[in-house]
Amino acid sequence: MAVRKASRKRVSRKRKVSRKRVSKSKKRVSRKRKVVKKRKVSKKRKVSRKKKVSRKRVVRRKARKRTLIRGTRRQVFRGTREKVKTTGQKKGELMKNKRGKIISKKAYNNGKRAFKKNGLGKWQEAFMAARKNLGLTGFVACKKGTKFYIEAMRIYKA
Repeated sequence: MAVRKASRKRVSRKRKVSRKRVSKSKKRVSRKRKVVKKRKVSKKRKVSRKKKVSRKRVVRRKARKRTLIRGTRRQVFRGTREKVKTTGQKKGELMKNKRGKIISKKAYNNGKRAFKKNGLGKWQEAFMAARKNLGLTGFVACKKGTKFYIEAMRIYKA
């Protein structure tokens, strides 16, 4: 058998730097080194010229204008939009009330019907008649127990 020699790893050994021994009276003083600044020399930059590339012009179709359909009640009433964005009502279903607000005809008719049905119309007539009978002008509160209230109730129940 062949006998192998144990291979030794090579270890790098740093050189030992001999330090000068300094006597106690003299201490080391670090000296500041003078820094010499190098002058910057501007390098000439190479200017690359852009090559003119001829591109074929792409003819695009004009995008057709979208006709906006949904908008506010005012826009629909004016005619700039077709339908109301929330309820989908068209111009034929809208109207202006006496205040100038744009409302639906359906809601307006429902309100009129409710006013007649719940007796509020009858109370209004009685109220106005009582004011005329008593000769009242301006604002007068219709409190329970007052002559005005008793007169209004008398006409309302009759």
